[in-house]
Amino acid sequence: MTKAKPQTKPQANLEVSTSLPSLALPPVLEVQQMLRDNLGQGGLNPTALERVTIPAGGGLSFTLPTLEGEEDLRSFEAVILLHTAQRNFWSKPYTGEDTLPDCSSVDGITGVGDPGGECHFCVLNAWGSHPSGTSAKACKETRTLYLLRPGELLPITLSVPPSSLGTFAHYVQRLSRAALRYSAVRTRFALERTKSGGGIEYARLSLSLSQVLEVHEARWMLEYSEVLKGALEVPMSKAVEEVSAD
Repeated sequence: MTKAKPQTKPQANLEVSTSLPSLALPPVLEVQQMLRDNLGQGGLNPTALERVTIPAGGGLSFTLPTLEGEEDLRSFEAVILLHTAQRNFWSKPYTGEDTLPDCSSVDGITGVGDPGGECHFCVLNAWGSHPSGTSAKACKETRTLYLLRPGELLPITLSVPPSSLGTFAHYVQRLSRAALRYSAVRTRFALERTKSGGGIEYARLSLSLSQVLEVHEARWMLEYSEVLKGALEVPMSKAVEEVSAD
């Protein structure tokens, strides 16, 4: 009588896929020329790029721009080409109207306006400085992500709110521990519902690694991010000059 062989449990596939067959990558110089032809010599205005919208009130669907109009998705994937920090301070309560901040920073380092100066040492950048008496900062800090979705050549932007800055910081730290640049991977974006200390529901970003790019794809993304950074420098410097003039 032969003994039956013990059955082995199937093992979960923990490997991250490294293939990205749907991504067509034209030469970066061609893309750079296309941007110049389409957008002119004034540079790429970051405020003119189409944006991904995070819902208010704890909703769990992003609103993304497409050629056919807006589309609501519970998750999507994209490569983070670039991310920049911004800070804005209003001395009076912000009501959502188009009121210019008293002080702002387009790089998260130097503030322009009142009080202005180095953001790192500013008392308005301290936790608990918000006039509401909460643990929040009086100066609102956000981070803009420039995202490239499969099949597209012009990035869209996503503004990371203060409540999700920690999520983004932890994600890029995990990538760093694995020796991965943020532009060398495809990231999955989702939302999770949570509550503030006051019991108010809101949506917080959830970021996870979807795919590691091939070496030539990662190199292309890095080159393109440098092109994008150069295209953004002109309008950003103009924004500082305009705020200084006011």
